[in-house]
Amino acid sequence: MNRKYILIIFLLMTILLVSCENDIVVSLNDNITFPPEPFSQDDHPLIKDQYAFYDISGSQVKYWGAANVHDPVMIKEGDYYYVFSTDAQFGVTSQKGIHIRKTKDLINYEFVGTALDLDSILPAIDYVEYNRDGDKVNFFWAPEIYKHQKEDGSFEYWLFYSNSSFGQRTSFMGLAKSDNIEGPYLHETEILRTHQSVNSPNAIDPALLVEEVDGVKKMYLSYGSWSQGIYLIELNPNTGEPLIKQTLTEKEVLVNTENPGVTTLKTKLIPTPNDPAFGERLLNIYTAEAPYIIKEGNYYYLFVTTGVDLTYDYNTRVFRSENITGPYVDSEGNHAISSSNRDNFRNYGNMITDAYQFKTNPSDGELVRGWSGIGHSAAYKDNNEWLFLSHYRGTHIDKDRFFFGVRRMHFIDGWPVVEANRYVQGGNDDLSNANLSGNYQIHILNKHVANSSLNDNVISIIKKSENIILTEEKIDENWFKVEGDYNGKWRFNDNLLELTINNIKYKGIITPQWDFERHEGTLSFSLINELGISLWGVRFI
Repeated sequence: MNRKYILIIFLLMTILLVSCENDIVVSLNDNITFPPEPFSQDDHPLIKDQYAFYDISGSQVKYWGAANVHDPVMIKEGDYYYVFSTDAQFGVTSQKGIHIRKTKDLINYEFVGTALDLDSILPAIDYVEYNRDGDKVNFFWAPEIYKHQKEDGSFEYWLFYSNSSFGQRTSFMGLAKSDNIEGPYLHETEILRTHQSVNSPNAIDPALLVEEVDGVKKMYLSYGSWSQGIYLIELNPNTGEPLIKQTLTEKEVLVNTENPGVTTLKTKLIPTPNDPAFGERLLNIYTAEAPYIIKEGNYYYLFVTTGVDLTYDYNTRVFRSENITGPYVDSEGNHAISSSNRDNFRNYGNMITDAYQFKTNPSDGELVRGWSGIGHSAAYKDNNEWLFLSHYRGTHIDKDRFFFGVRRMHFIDGWPVVEANRYVQGGNDDLSNANLSGNYQIHILNKHVANSSLNDNVISIIKKSENIILTEEKIDENWFKVEGDYNGKWRFNDNLLELTINNIKYKGIITPQWDFERHEGTLSFSLINELGISLWGVRFI
């Protein structure tokens, strides 16, 4: 046969094959409205792709966006969401005093500046003084923000903050206030102080829960870290002051100095051991920190972050209780107040975030970047929709870069699940007329082992995603066949996806999301089984 005709036939077959593949994509995406692309091609690379921040010093604050955010909380004021976070940044030294960013779309963030009036915060700085490395502790951690209505009907903003000698329990927690959401915030009230020499909790990571009980406004503050557990105190909802005042004693104690590793004796006002002002212990799980309590339905949910290293082995877990003071348990009935250690702490809590890495395409096995350290979480309810907030880190480049991420959170049979992809507004969750079949990369959140490691200061994912196919082959009237790395069955029932693989049943949500790695809309699910194990999946057509 003439070479010319062979070439023509080959080209026609190629066109036909591509056309068929495109038809498949169109048919699978019919009746699905995905969130719109969050960036334009003309945007600066540091705006369009956060990961590009890894390749420069980060000295230009206008390009920070969601980078350099650690320990975030959020509040909405007018058209803007305001994000408050720890004084932490890579590649640049900025003014200290709690970072503020604002955004209208939870994608594009403007750095506003810092919140605290530092001259008013001197009591905190003078108490903590230096850390073990000889650094002056004039930087502040893990804020909480609250909008308070005063008796005259006007509003003010309360900013809870802490500073601490890292790795020790010498910490100070205070409350600063402002009439302007963007500050400046002036110190007004000391909440708690703790000291390394006293057998006490650690006065860091404050988080509020405000509710009405029998018509009476109640305000609670959870706090603490992995050194001594998580505690709860009650505050005066009109002033923010603790209902139980702390008893302080003047005592000579060892303090850090400006010389690394060198201590000296100094007289300090320190707390007394076993002071009722420390509150009630809610959780005693080894490594747990960053508490955050929300109320949904009949339950209080206590979120904490656990792991042996906040840069890579760091994930969010949740317990629940019918009472604000506990007892808090996970899906298996394990108590948050249980005594645990380095060997068994991973057995406790429903793990709702994990280090993960989805493959770009099941056929070629290539991997895109993965993410880890999804922790120090908070939650914000916006128009009856829960948003899960956290910082996180990436793979392949050094561990010291961190970002702010927002994901939607849903409740399935009384337990929260978090979406795998970061949130982009838009899309339609009604998939009743959509075709949900196809190839999915899945990640089972195994709470018993770490899924990331650190080598030469670089984070790697240990177990990458696996593949399943939700086929259109019916097993019976209600269920379809599952093939791939796992066998089983699936169905879409009452707007929930039900999946059984290896005889384990999962149930949860499936929604249109934006895939930041592949730069396209995709279907993604977040499921949970009766033991509290979550499963994430992303469709690859």
